[in-house]
Amino acid sequence: MTYDEFVTDIQLRYGDIDALGHVNNAAYLTYYELARVNFLKNFYKIKADEIGIVIARAEIDFLKPIHFEDKIHVKTDISKVGKTSITFSHKIYSDDGTIYSNAVIVGVFVDENGKSRNVPEDIVKFANSRLK
Repeated sequence: MTYDEFVTDIQLRYGDIDALGHVNNAAYLTYYELARVNFLKNFYKIKADEIGIVIARAEIDFLKPIHFEDKIHVKTDISKVGKTSITFSHKIYSDDGTIYSNAVIVGVFVDENGKSRNVPEDIVKFANSRLK
């Protein structure tokens, strides 16, 4: 399966807004999580509870504050695949092209006992096709 870009539309919730009138930084992690799960569900047709990924690292650049009236989207792609981990690159942006945040998030695949396991072969193939 190929695609140009994978985008998740985000509906801001009033509860995401902090006392300063913009989205709380912690909410960004939730937006990125939603985008990753949508990405994996879309390309691998698996249920969310079958994904089995734990986050090992999250690096976020906060470029501009998001306000409640902003319409935002998260672009998701794979930037690296290892033996047991996958690195996602994300960007939160608006319809007018404003970039609010960039992130690099590393997830490790785990089994039902929480031990790392190899990245599923179909994900490796897909990721390698994106990285060429």
